[in-house]
Amino acid sequence: MMARQQQQQQPSQPQLQQPQKQQQLNGLPQQQLNALPQQQLNALPRQQLNVLPQQPPLPGHTHVLPLAHFAHNCPKLKSIRLVSYLPKTDDSVYEMAKYLKSGCLESITFINCSTIQSSTLCKLAMMNPQLKSVEIMGTTPISDSSLATIADRCGQSLEYLSIGNACQLTDKSIRYIPARCKKLLQLCIFNNNIEKISQNTLTSIVHHCTRLQMMSISDSRTLGSVFFDVVVQRVNNEIEKINTNQADGASGLQTLCLGGVKREIVTSKYVKYLVDCSASKHDLDQNEQEQDLDMSDQLTHLNKTSKFTPKSTVIRGNTIWWQRRRIPKRT
Repeated sequence: MMARQQQQQQPSQPQLQQPQKQQQLNGLPQQQLNALPQQQLNALPRQQLNVLPQQPPLPGHTHVLPLAHFAHNCPKLKSIRLVSYLPKTDDSVYEMAKYLKSGCLESITFINCSTIQSSTLCKLAMMNPQLKSVEIMGTTPISDSSLATIADRCGQSLEYLSIGNACQLTDKSIRYIPARCKKLLQLCIFNNNIEKISQNTLTSIVHHCTRLQMMSISDSRTLGSVFFDVVVQRVNNEIEKINTNQADGASGLQTLCLGGVKREIVTSKYVKYLVDCSASKHDLDQNEQEQDLDMSDQLTHLNKTSKFTPKSTVIRGNTIWWQRRRIPKRT
């Protein structure tokens, strides 16, 4: 009791000294402020805490996030999405990849993350062969080695693959897609170099990825009769199987988005056949009630513009948007 009374009688630190402390703290640089005890920082009024100068990131870069802590403390993490994350190095992403080994991660999305290195993408693929969706979009770089590793290590589970900066990719890595990714449903390749990716390689994808439902190529100038002949044969066979109840109506190649198509192909018999079996306005009404044919749902980079994506076939200049018609089930 005596000790408690003495403690009550002892005056606390004079409040008159607090403004002096505040003035001293306000004059310190940010690095010294960061080193101060929290009690001294709490002495500052809230208004002043809000306006304390922040240490700016390096020009053109963003602050480093503690991504490894998220990976370590969230073992059931299923999806990672980084947009415009630009640290000076990608060490934080690489460290995160080392901890993602629980087998729960299903989806990774990197959009405009230009400091991501090939070794980091390879590490993510090697640690997570169960990945179902991979989106490397915008300015995020991707090399032959990283794409080959993704397709090789994750091919047995990969269903959605979208590459937005494919200018450096060649047949060397694209060949891994038809060889390994047998469950692939959707493939988008943007900013591809027609001198590095051949018609035969892209044709092989249509031929061997038998579950493929949607394919988008931004520059299709290399595609000729060989490619479209395989497409027509596949569509024809799939429609026949659906009509004879050998396949589900939601299966098969349903959507093609091709840019830069050669003029002789646009006016060819192949495109005419595709138009003949494409979606009509009547099919559009049915598709609005059916969710299984909405190919844009799984690609986050298309979600913002999905309402502008035509549901029926459109040919504009050298660009083709093709949507297969809705095939009703037969009883």
